[in-house]
Amino acid sequence: MNDKNKKDLTDPVDPTDPAEASAPVDPADPTAPGADDDLVILDEDTEPGEADALAEDADADAEADAETDVDSEDEIPVETIDSDDDLLTDADVPYELREDRPDPGSEPKTGLVSEFRDLTGRQAAWLVSNRETVSVSRSPLFYVTSLILGLAVIAAIIIGAQNASPEGSTGDSTLATVGLGEQAAAAEQQLGLKIKDVDSVEKAQELVRNGEADAALLVDPSGMGQQQLVALNSKPTEIMNKLQPEMPVTYLEEPPVPATASSVFVWGMALLLLASVLTLGAALYANARVEKRNRLAEVIAATIPPRAAAWGRVYGLTVLALVYLVITVGVLMLGLSIASFNSLAMAALPGIGWFSAIFLIVVLLYMSLFLWAATPAGRRARQIGYGLIVLLAAAGAFVPMVFALKADILRILSFIPFTAPVAMPMRYFAGQAEWWEGLLAAGIALVVALIAFGLAAGAYEKNLLRGAGHGGRTVKLRKKGAGAEADKKSAAADDSADADDADAEADETDDVDDADESSSGSTAAKTATKAKSAAKKQASKKSGSKKKP
Repeated sequence: MNDKNKKDLTDPVDPTDPAEASAPVDPADPTAPGADDDLVILDEDTEPGEADALAEDADADAEADAETDVDSEDEIPVETIDSDDDLLTDADVPYELREDRPDPGSEPKTGLVSEFRDLTGRQAAWLVSNRETVSVSRSPLFYVTSLILGLAVIAAIIIGAQNASPEGSTGDSTLATVGLGEQAAAAEQQLGLKIKDVDSVEKAQELVRNGEADAALLVDPSGMGQQQLVALNSKPTEIMNKLQPEMPVTYLEEPPVPATASSVFVWGMALLLLASVLTLGAALYANARVEKRNRLAEVIAATIPPRAAAWGRVYGLTVLALVYLVITVGVLMLGLSIASFNSLAMAALPGIGWFSAIFLIVVLLYMSLFLWAATPAGRRARQIGYGLIVLLAAAGAFVPMVFALKADILRILSFIPFTAPVAMPMRYFAGQAEWWEGLLAAGIALVVALIAFGLAAGAYEKNLLRGAGHGGRTVKLRKKGAGAEADKKSAAADDSADADDADAEADETDDVDDADESSSGSTAAKTATKAKSAAKKQASKKSGSKKKP
């Protein structure tokens, strides 16, 4: 045979070739197609039914072998997963390959136990607020302030119980009269009061309502009836003391809360506002400075966004202000109930309710301002800002009391956020405010508080993430020659060196916390100071060595 007609037996059989496809297949050849197929060998005595059963068993075994493939080398069974089968569970995965991921349902709101999840803004703010609340609430100042507020409320209840009747304020009083005519001038000199004589009772009452007169004296023209004194909503004490005998008072507008009780309530509200703002504001300011000085702020900023940290500080201390409020109002209502002033308590509820709402919003405003005051790099700037906020808090608490009798001015003060916590309840106690006015005052205070917090948070973030130089100032290094310029100033070198050392020590003492705020800038500033003093000392030594011969 020719070599061309020869065919290598190792070549695979081409099924598309008719000649090769029709060629017989050797069962012993492992490369032959179908060699791995299971063969069913039938004996001569095998019946046709048994042959079909054997064929079905062979097909089932083939399907099982298709599902389970055995590695000929390692003998490791590999199972295939059909689309209808269940997915793998944790029990099917080896322990070493399982992911240690906590169940989201059992994860606490802080997120600390999960190293696979970052803190959200809400969780970060909650962490900071909880830290501020716990640290401040454990201080002795918090307990002392709470005790003082409780005792002050008890004392106010006792004072209010002793002076429950409504009284007006003293001062230059004006009395409106009807039909005195020429006798009005003589009565004015005799009583020592300003008298306005009118023609009718309606005009006299109108003068009282407008505030032009403190009271109106109504006399029966026949002389048979009793004289009557008409006032707006409080007893005119000065006029009653000069009119003899004492006569009954008729009120044109009966106040919901008597004037004496109202003044006691207002004083308590002012003291509560001032105590809460000063104690909690001082705590926020001190904590912010301590964290900045001890480098804790950088640690917090590494895991918590600065704005979330700022909100946590302000929110946490506002919650403590709510504790002050609950203690004070709770003791007040309990004391009024025990003293049988239930009607007074019910009449004061609108004013106390609006005070509570505006009080919390204004405390949020003040905490934002204290946070802003703690951010500047310079100590003098921080002290000025802190002092201005304290002055603003004191003025906002006590200025409304000065204008208690000026309804127009008091109305304006009730819509200013800093004076609204005291001015608005005063108007509700006197029955001079509508229900929507308290809502409007609270809305204005909330808008101002959010604006103040935005500014404070921006300043806090800017100060935390950026620092330049000693105390926030850019450091400029100056080089001095050691030659002719040092010789010219050799006479005063010793004194200037000592003065520079003293100034450096004073700066280090005054601005120790400022130096901690920006490490790179402060290091450069100290290096410049040391280089300057070293150069001057060297110059002084050279001048001294020249003078010895």
